[in-house]
Amino acid sequence: MKKAKLQDIADRAGVARSTVDRALHGRSRVNVETRDKILRIARELDYHPDLRGRALKMSSSFLVGMVVPNITQSFYADVVQGTEEYLEKAGYGLMLCNIIGEECTPRYVSMLERHQVDGIISCAEVKHGWNNGLRELASKGFPAVMINFRVDGVDGPVVFVNQRKGGYLAAMRLIEAGHRRIMFLGGSHDYLNDERLWGYKSAMDEAGIPVSPEFIVSMGDWTT
Repeated sequence: MKKAKLQDIADRAGVARSTVDRALHGRSRVNVETRDKILRIARELDYHPDLRGRALKMSSSFLVGMVVPNITQSFYADVVQGTEEYLEKAGYGLMLCNIIGEECTPRYVSMLERHQVDGIISCAEVKHGWNNGLRELASKGFPAVMINFRVDGVDGPVVFVNQRKGGYLAAMRLIEAGHRRIMFLGGSHDYLNDERLWGYKSAMDEAGIPVSPEFIVSMGDWTT
């Protein structure tokens, strides 16, 4: 079967080739209805962008590296899926790095550098020496965005989930369902866990329910 090209999509959608290019690669605004039509036709034609060709023309790899501590955890799996879907719409590929042991860090640092990724997303606190790995890459000019954890020495934005509100809402949901003996199962004693615990205690206090020390349990590090 002949490989679909931008012009094929443009012909079927009844728009200019440049409009298809903008819609698929997110370079500028395209009418929502037109964009959805173009994306639907692209799927029907099984269109896949030539990332290598674009990279050679624009001095960009069109790859973003994403580092997670444990892809088997549902939270990270959801974040990776959402990130990959967004990048795909923008014409980028995702290079996933699952750091599960000390040997992973130097291998992934080398891989990310070798492929000259356009940026790195570091998800939560990744152990096994990854902080040093990210600092090394950042020192070489690789842009980085961190999620739920700031790595000292890396200049980049950090996206935090409102852990305190999450703990509050979770506890309040149980309280509103009529429960009173509510236990808090936390992870390691770190900033994120403390914020969730604060939210839990706030909800309990607001409902006039005393918090028993034996109902606050630390389960340790859940990323290993």
